[in-house]
Amino acid sequence: MKLKWAKKVPQPLIAELYFSDALGMRDTELVDEAGYALLARCEAIIAVTYGFEKKILVCPGCGKEAALRDGMFSCACGSVSWEEFRRSYKNKQLYGANALPVFLAYRREFAAAKDYGQKMIAIDRLIHSFHILHSYRKNPEDFDFFDFEDEDAVLGRPTGVNLIEGSLSEVIRFLDALSESGESNIKSRWRSVIRRANGGNIL
Repeated sequence: MKLKWAKKVPQPLIAELYFSDALGMRDTELVDEAGYALLARCEAIIAVTYGFEKKILVCPGCGKEAALRDGMFSCACGSVSWEEFRRSYKNKQLYGANALPVFLAYRREFAAAKDYGQKMIAIDRLIHSFHILHSYRKNPEDFDFFDFEDEDAVLGRPTGVNLIEGSLSEVIRFLDALSESGESNIKSRWRSVIRRANGGNIL
């Protein structure tokens, strides 16, 4: 079993998509390129999070589930130890933590998207979402992207930092720029919500 996780998505790819969209160019190839790159990253985050929390790892090679037994994850592709698994995602922002429902929702919505517009909405919601912390409890499968607007939801970092290349401050500046260009689906919400994030210490 070889643990090779999808990398963060380059900023220029996302920027090109939004610039094209702002010009009214519904580039179906570009939205698929960006959307599937984000999906691959979400799949990696989901796999790592379930591996850590549920001790069930989806093999990146064959896609089969491998339960942790005697300190090892094993499938037809081979075996990796618990420690090898932990090292494979260390410092790569692949642990979804309280943002897991966001990544699950994107996987569900992007797979169901039938046209350019629906795919663009799914991408926009994903990269402008947040980790939801503390007392906020909900079944991950029932999550809605706009739950982060609930005043009872204690917000952490933007999920974009798990998905897009760059440091936290670089990703926030990048998302700000996207929100200012074109008709971002949550343009009017982004600045007000991010001011609540991380106890107001994000900006």
